[in-house]
Amino acid sequence: MRRVIKPAKVCECCGSVLVPAVEARFCDLCQRRIDEDVHIEVIIFWKGDELDTLDREFCSWDCFFEFLHNFPYNKSMVRFITLPSIGGTERNFGEELASFLKSLKKSTETSLVIPEKLEEVNPCEKSQGTTSKKSLKS
Repeated sequence: MRRVIKPAKVCECCGSVLVPAVEARFCDLCQRRIDEDVHIEVIIFWKGDELDTLDREFCSWDCFFEFLHNFPYNKSMVRFITLPSIGGTERNFGEELASFLKSLKKSTETSLVIPEKLEEVNPCEKSQGTTSKKSLKS
């Protein structure tokens, strides 16, 4: 979120702005100051066109994943959220991707269970109450 750090100076006579306000970005989760070049932005779109979107900014992938795991809004009211892009910051793509994957791994180790092998279910056998387990190989 943006916060005014130093208010604008306004002319007392005419009301024109003499010195613009100084603003900074802060993480919506941990409240740390965010560099302008490195931030993760998410936009939440609500069901019903009369509701405004809600923007959230995060200082790190860790804060982003913590936000998703502890989603503070009524999920039934959300149409969709935009996911941040990987890259496009001052860091090179490889560093950004490594940071994303490290945070994703950390996030999934604490709250999600991802199976090592995926199961393939035969729809014919499913209707009979049994499943065929095959590991998918790429």
